[in-house]
Amino acid sequence: MAKSTGVDTGVLIYLGFINTLLESLKHPENKKIVLDRFAELKDPIERKFKLTFQKNAEGLLEVEGDAQPQARKVFYDLLIAMVQSLEDKYGCDKTWANLRPKMHPLYAQHQTAIRDLELEVPLSKFELDFIIHGSLSKSWIYQMFFGMISGQSWSSGVILVTNKRLIISSGSQSTEINVGNILTVGREVYTDVKLKYSNRNIKMIDYKSSWGIAALMYEGSPQSIIEFNRTVSRARVEVRGLTSIEKKVLVVLDRRQALTSLVVHGDVDRKMLAKALARLREIDYITEDYKLTSYGLNALSEIQQEYRI
Repeated sequence: MAKSTGVDTGVLIYLGFINTLLESLKHPENKKIVLDRFAELKDPIERKFKLTFQKNAEGLLEVEGDAQPQARKVFYDLLIAMVQSLEDKYGCDKTWANLRPKMHPLYAQHQTAIRDLELEVPLSKFELDFIIHGSLSKSWIYQMFFGMISGQSWSSGVILVTNKRLIISSGSQSTEINVGNILTVGREVYTDVKLKYSNRNIKMIDYKSSWGIAALMYEGSPQSIIEFNRTVSRARVEVRGLTSIEKKVLVVLDRRQALTSLVVHGDVDRKMLAKALARLREIDYITEDYKLTSYGLNALSEIQQEYRI
């Protein structure tokens, strides 16, 4: 992490990603492209947040000042803009293929802090062809859906994968999928669709939408599909991973004990308990009346194996 004073931890994590981007650029022309973009954007940030950017002896960025959490979104946008300057020259696939080996280890290094601070960080971006259908309310409708999908045209675009969202863009159109709502990643499509598009390397993501179960079908080169599935799966595992408090809540609910017992025994305070319950409901591990769902039961099984309880 960059040496800086008086600056919010989340901002420093974003600065670490920016410096990792700079370190990955061996060609002077590419570094100039990125730094020129940074120069265009830095002055308003310095004025608004009373910061001073400096370059150290290694040519990496340091920042001094008193940047608070409200500056995090600005630094996220700064990182995206700096990467975009390379995408404009090389395209997103080539740009991110070079960045992934550098960005992913940094993400792993700060994974706990990123989650605790609720930061959003970009993991990768992919050029893919896709079809989105957002109204599969029941699994038995799939065959009907695939009859409908055959009349749809494929869109070409880009999918940005962060630790929180899939942002799917084609032209001026954009769709977002919450990573926590993804049910399956890289699933094979049904036979009739596979036969119709036999020349395509098609995979599928199922996810929950406001209309019910939805689907994203996508295709690309074999390597792109492998990397896309791997990146989305990694994000999904992290989003659906449980804290120690959330694990305790699942165990207590399974034993039909009073949740207040966690507070009485000093394991958690009421605020932490409320936050854990809200998140477990959000990711569908428990129902509104505190019953474990199938996802919650699967997680409980893993907890019992982990702690041998």
